[in-house]
Amino acid sequence: MKYLYSILLLLFPLYLNAQDPCASAPTETAKILCRQIHKWDDGAREASKKKKIALPPGLAKGMAAEFAPIASNIYQCMDLPCLCSYLRGTATGNGGCTLPNGQPLQKSVRKEYRMLTDDERNRLHAAFRALKNVSF
Repeated sequence: MKYLYSILLLLFPLYLNAQDPCASAPTETAKILCRQIHKWDDGAREASKKKKIALPPGLAKGMAAEFAPIASNIYQCMDLPCLCSYLRGTATGNGGCTLPNGQPLQKSVRKEYRMLTDDERNRLHAAFRALKNVSF
């Protein structure tokens, strides 16, 4: 019986080391870091067992947000009549839109700075100066 206890006392520390793979780390900080990495690993292994398929955000039945039939924000609008409602405009019969300031809603034109005419460049600089002069 005495031999059994001495064998158990010798094997018990080995059993504990087998349970904690970080027990042989040289410092307490290394042990904490090792345990954190093992915790992340266990979490990743559990998550991979669930086999959940990642779907894009959107409405029910897997419809992507970019192709939603009813735009929930202005960035999902794909045509001018949709934008008209977000800009508080008035829809006209031919598919156009008149904004509250009376101007028609049109597609914008993008130009590089070097392609601007002198008048357009001066108006752009005036707009920049106006923005700089506004204090919040």
